[in-house]
Amino acid sequence: MKSFLISFFITVFLLPIYSQTYLGDYTSYTAGGNSVQVFAGSSSLRFIFYKPDLVRVDYLPALSTLFDSSFVIIRDTTELVALTIIDSSDSLQIISSKMKIICRKFPLRVTYLNNLNQELLSEPSWGGIAFNGSERIVNFNLTPDNHFYGTGERGTSLDKRGQSFLSYNTQIGGYTSPLPTMNINIPLLANTKGYAIYFENTHPGYYDLGNTNPGYFSYTASEGELSYFLIVSETISGQLSLYTWLTGTQPLPPRWAFGYIQSKYGYQNEAEARYVVQTLRQRDIPADGLILDLYWFQHMGDISWDFTNWPDPFQMMSDFLDEGIKTIVITEPYITEYSFNYQSAIANNYLAFNSSDQSYILSNWWSCGCNAGLLDLTNPFARQWWWNKHPSFYGNELSGIWTDLGEPENHPEGMNHFLGNRDKVHNIFNLLWAETIFNGFAQLRPNKRVFNLTRSGYAGIQRYGVIPWSGDVGKDFGGLAVQIPMVLNMGMSGLAYHNSDIGGFCCGYTTPELYVRWMQYGTFCPITRAHGVSQPTEPWGYGNEAESICRKYIELRYELLPYIYTLAHENYKSGMPLLRPLFFDDPDDQTLINYSESYLFGDKLLVSPVITANAQSKSIYLPSGKWIYFWNDTYYEGGQNYNIKTPLDILPIFVKAGSIIPMAPVMNYTDEYLLDTLILNIYPDVDQIAEFDLYEDDGSTLDYQKGSYAETHISQVLSNQSLSILIGQAVGSFVGKVSERTYLSKIHLISDSPSSVFKTSNEIAKRNSYFDLRNNPEGYFFDSQNNVLYIQVKGSTDSSYTLLAENVTLGSVELKSTIPYSYSLNQNFPNPFNSSTKIIYTIGIEGPVTLKLFDILGNEILTLVSEHKVAGKYEVNFDAGNLSSGVYFYQLRSSNFFDTKKLIILK
Repeated sequence: MKSFLISFFITVFLLPIYSQTYLGDYTSYTAGGNSVQVFAGSSSLRFIFYKPDLVRVDYLPALSTLFDSSFVIIRDTTELVALTIIDSSDSLQIISSKMKIICRKFPLRVTYLNNLNQELLSEPSWGGIAFNGSERIVNFNLTPDNHFYGTGERGTSLDKRGQSFLSYNTQIGGYTSPLPTMNINIPLLANTKGYAIYFENTHPGYYDLGNTNPGYFSYTASEGELSYFLIVSETISGQLSLYTWLTGTQPLPPRWAFGYIQSKYGYQNEAEARYVVQTLRQRDIPADGLILDLYWFQHMGDISWDFTNWPDPFQMMSDFLDEGIKTIVITEPYITEYSFNYQSAIANNYLAFNSSDQSYILSNWWSCGCNAGLLDLTNPFARQWWWNKHPSFYGNELSGIWTDLGEPENHPEGMNHFLGNRDKVHNIFNLLWAETIFNGFAQLRPNKRVFNLTRSGYAGIQRYGVIPWSGDVGKDFGGLAVQIPMVLNMGMSGLAYHNSDIGGFCCGYTTPELYVRWMQYGTFCPITRAHGVSQPTEPWGYGNEAESICRKYIELRYELLPYIYTLAHENYKSGMPLLRPLFFDDPDDQTLINYSESYLFGDKLLVSPVITANAQSKSIYLPSGKWIYFWNDTYYEGGQNYNIKTPLDILPIFVKAGSIIPMAPVMNYTDEYLLDTLILNIYPDVDQIAEFDLYEDDGSTLDYQKGSYAETHISQVLSNQSLSILIGQAVGSFVGKVSERTYLSKIHLISDSPSSVFKTSNEIAKRNSYFDLRNNPEGYFFDSQNNVLYIQVKGSTDSSYTLLAENVTLGSVELKSTIPYSYSLNQNFPNPFNSSTKIIYTIGIEGPVTLKLFDILGNEILTLVSEHKVAGKYEVNFDAGNLSSGVYFYQLRSSNFFDTKKLIILK
């Protein structure tokens, strides 16, 4: 890895730009079907339309250029796309209903526009696509409105603009700060400008997103031929829908995967594992899974149980199933010399090999201090041999698998594979392993959902049902903090189930505070899983207070299961991630472009994890609109910062006004999930329709892919003091669908008891207490102390119901709307800019304020603001005037605050 990094660094940075060979002048074109090929002498560009808004661009530096079959793309071009070609003296235009491609002829350079004739992307005049020896390069102009997301697992800032990094799966243990290159690399650039690019090349790549030159961005592949797919959609959610159509959507995980999963490095024997499961149940901590690390086998490479420490593993797992606990075990692709599979792998040439076609032996392997080899999972015969060993340890009881070290973790430069050299297969190694598990599991347990927890991956791996986690993170608040931009960009890379080791894995010390804060974050992750080494990973390992708080959040996780499971189905249908950056809700607010202190959990909940030690409060920016604090129903007006108190038991959560959050009663494990009682948490907003489409299926089979599921449309509106709730019928069927259900509507922010409540046209009774209400099939109760109206009805799930509460008004709760509670200095927008830009800042306390501009040497250039300001949010429109191009710094000072940010002027 080190030698590769050095050579790639030299290639990318030190070779002059003129050593690259770019396309020359246009000479001709050919067209047929969905394809247009544009020639510049013996080189050409080939445009192949998969859809009107999805085009593949192939660079052919010579007439003889050939492309490998794709490991990632699963679609073809059978959909007929109508194209119009306009050939003029200086350009060739290729037009679909969704985009326009303009090929300037002299020299051949490409510009892409949407169907509104707005420019999306263009190549610089000096050269777009090029080659330099074995390298393939593509360059584009970088305009101020470009903001980049996706690219896989990186802890750096949310917006990748201005950064440069490798695309090479890399394991780094014990990290506690942002890293530009990690275990999972997805060559997908999503963009708020209305397009995304997927680069189709498995070799190591390099992104320069305006780092070297803020006017351009580029992608360089070290070897192989270059194709890229341009995806045209105004929103990133639309881009993800097209990308996952192209590369595959994530199948639904088994429903139990959304419960709490307990893990540790490691439970060493059956007695210890049984103790953990027993204690979870005794302490009333809901849980659905137990993960067994290295100690379930004797030697790495054994795909069989160590019966010395696990004398009856199948009975143990069966007993766990009776308790609602699923068992997951780890496997690795490395086979040590002490494993009884080692000699067989060598004899059959199933290990990766050296230049002499001999098995490549790794000495002093970390798990044993002995020799080891890497199973060549690019070899189909080795894959089948390996999978054939799995059914015997799965049995009927094992529920999931954990595929570790699949970067591959140790992958020397001279190691070769069935499908090619190291660099060709490195990034796709775990993709092929995931495919092996997915296909093998489908044979072992037809029509059942796979669970594969994994540490690395590549584009398209989502279609094999993987659950990626963020590797061996350090036990530190810094390690926790980097998880948020990481999980958000993973979601915008098509991998919606990213999660982390709650409490941190290693290389530090987990305090009770860190464990609690990480558990709070983990509760609002796609997957909730505690893991680590050297310290307890169980909630009771950090004292009574920590255990109590963690139980509260794990219970909340189970209560939210109807909401979370519906989000999972949305991801399956469209690629929409479960966790979303705030700009998904408010794309026009430039404050949110690079904001990752908080995130959306679905489209109705905003979560802001506490990611610093000893934090008694947190400054939180809310998008525009009205937000309701989950813990006390206080209104907050969006578009500004608030200082929210954060004692240890509080994770700041906000609900978007006009939302319905379906919830379930607390359960011990997800197999108790019947939804015979559905709790509808309703947060009304005057004259606004609140809606939710509840999704349900059997939770374990693939029948949902054939239409075996049910959806229930629920809506609510408050108008003219009349509050109505429509509960639709559960449309569809599946095995296990409940025929009758209790609907408990919990309506927040109500000022007074309604004069009457009706179910359809029948008036229902008022109850004297919440207890009284719950002990009757129907009725309503107004909780005057908490301003909550409860309405309970019971009926068939195949029927629809209208609930109507008369003379209802929202409570006169204080609206937090005028005084922000903290300071902030936002990044100017646009940046870079060539004429004017906008700077937004917030003042928490009245006092003197200065905003000044400095050059790169620290010389003061301009004073933009110097006056006494009351608390509030301010905008400064800055005209660069006669200033020259370059890097400048602007600095905000007040009596209690100081911050500096960089801006770039381009002329």
